Amino acid sequence: MPDFTYAAVKASGRKGKLLTEQQIMELASQKELKDVINRIKPNYPDLANASADLVEYEAVLKEGFFKEVDEFAKVTPEAADFFTLIKRQAQEGEAVELLKWHLGVIGEAQVKTPLKKQGKQDALKALKRMGYGEEAEAAEKLYAKHPVPALIESVFVRCRLIKLATFLEGMKGEGEPLLGYLRLKVDLYNVVTILRGLKNGIDPKAIEEVLLVKEGALRRAELVEALKAGTQAKAFAYLEGKGVPKAETPRELEREYEKRIAAQLQRAYYKGYGEIGAILGYLELKSNEVGNLIRVANAIERGVDQKSLVQSYLI
Repeated sequence: MPDFTYAAVKASGRKGKLLTEQQIMELASQKELKDVINRIKPNYPDLANASADLVEYEAVLKEGFFKEVDEFAKVTPEAADFFTLIKRQAQEGEAVELLKWHLGVIGEAQVKTPLKKQGKQDALKALKRMGYGEEAEAAEKLYAKHPVPALIESVFVRCRLIKLATFLEGMKGEGEPLLGYLRLKVDLYNVVTILRGLKNGIDPKAIEEVLLVKEGALRRAELVEALKAGTQAKAFAYLEGKGVPKAETPRELEREYEKRIAAQLQRAYYKGYGEIGAILGYLELKSNEVGNLIRVANAIERGVDQKSLVQSYLI
């Protein structure tokens, strides 16, 4: 089993460096991206020389996070696979976009990721080099059977969650306190996949193929029954009676899961769930922070008002 001692010390030493909820709210009230950059430069010094360009801003934030994950991996090389999973969560969107381009789901003009330079024909090779070979192969196979673009992303998320579950289970007692966090992640994935799939008219059989039926609190029979409901509204009503968070709308339900996951991470990081808990808690909270900073910037660029941004986009 990997020795996370040094990595845990590194994580604990960064308490107080994460942005507070109040600071994120203040950023959400800014009118221009340059104002956001000026406020967060003390926490993100790599932005000191960055222009108020959304693409550059996002690239700098993600690269900074990847470097930080690599710092942890460097002191615990035997847990490289674990740290790779943390990075993949932030990279998945770009990998999915590249595969969609390769499969002809989107055109070249819609491809925004820097991975575009790899070329459409060499997309699969590029994804394999990045460690997404299994995901790309599974997604391509599923898309040939069910040509539904939304399921491509589901395959990537599903693979990552399975690998995370395998890792935590392999940690035995050390990973036990984090299984509650894992169950929430899996339940969120399953619930969102079902509700969005039914709303978009996706064949329930296709949806069922990408569900995770063992790792979450919701059992296979309950997930299948939700699919049998046939519509998003009926599935939503059914799931409400199966212990999912109370909410008025599917989006509110998703937000409630996100809040519970964030609360689990806060406890893992600040209240000592063991070494792996401190590391996972910190890196996931940092990833959420970077995601929120990117959402704030995108909202400012699109003119989204602060209230809508806080209610619908921030974690």
